[in-house]
Amino acid sequence: MPHLDSVVEVTTSNFKDHFLDLKELLKENMIRHYEAKKIDDGYFDKKIMEIRDYLADERAVVFLYKNNEKGGETCGCIWGYPKVFLDEKRLFVQLLQVHPEYRGRGIGKTLLSRLEKYAVENGYDAIDMITSASNDGAIRFYEREGYEIERLQLYKILR
Repeated sequence: MPHLDSVVEVTTSNFKDHFLDLKELLKENMIRHYEAKKIDDGYFDKKIMEIRDYLADERAVVFLYKNNEKGGETCGCIWGYPKVFLDEKRLFVQLLQVHPEYRGRGIGKTLLSRLEKYAVENGYDAIDMITSASNDGAIRFYEREGYEIERLQLYKILR
């Protein structure tokens, strides 16, 4: 069973140590877009550099889950950033990703719990996130963790 001591906060000082792990987890999260050739490897390099800049400006928080039994292998991450919604100080979950071979082991729950702890310690009022309406597994997961559907996001393709 996962433990919080297996979670590492990514900072500007240790970012280089975790660069490749973050890139791989981001790529795994976006795999269907990557395979459809909507994005390429350059997209991930750019995104990882954006995360580094957000960390430097204290506009993001990133935690990695390390598997201590496999030499500290990274098997999950959560990335959040601050926002204000209706005068509430919120932490928005931009990414929660667990490597497929580690899913179903409580790693996502551990990462989410660590982000919640961080949010409480830093005076946030709430945490929110967006997931695909068709991602029933993610919706069930978040609801089990006490999250509620607050609003629906709609979009229209213009080009």
